[in-house]
Amino acid sequence: MKKTLLSVILGTALLLPTAQATELTYDYVGVGYTKIAVDESAINPDGFIIKGSKLFSERVFATLSYASTSNGITFLGERFSYDLNETRVSLGYRFPMAEKTDLYGELGYLNWDSKVTFAGSGDYLGFSSKNSFDAATFKVGVKHLLGQSFETDLYIDHQQSSSEGSITLLGVNAAYRLTTQFHLVAGIALESDYKRYHIGVNYAF
Repeated sequence: MKKTLLSVILGTALLLPTAQATELTYDYVGVGYTKIAVDESAINPDGFIIKGSKLFSERVFATLSYASTSNGITFLGERFSYDLNETRVSLGYRFPMAEKTDLYGELGYLNWDSKVTFAGSGDYLGFSSKNSFDAATFKVGVKHLLGQSFETDLYIDHQQSSSEGSITLLGVNAAYRLTTQFHLVAGIALESDYKRYHIGVNYAF
């Protein structure tokens, strides 16, 4: 299913003609493929992400995203699987710096739901363990439109959890405007031993 989703995203990009636009994008919904990579870890889950953004006034906007990833490993002949669901909602404010450049900030809430499952076989009984925790988020970034078809977003994303500590990610997103509405998007967010990638298609409205 994950390979099919990626094929649909790339196929859509190839079929649509290039179009021009003149403003930064704050109103959109999107779907894509995402992967988490952790250094020295055998479990690097991947899956899908759904996200959206809405500009409510000239300056204020809100974002919402949901990502579901999973992976599994075989250790000593036994199968372990890992599932992670992430929900994030935030409220943002944009500060126009130039005609095609915005500085923005976001305050938000992030929830992780994880599940580890051991299938079990022979004399071993299967089991599963669930965990859920929350974090407050603060994100600041700069969006810039290069020409009329290429949009960039460079940001710092700080996540603070009372139970899991904190993490600060440096990220970059890029969007290529295939048409006025359809944008091919890709991005990476990284920390010293953690990376997250995504590729997808957004529909701007």
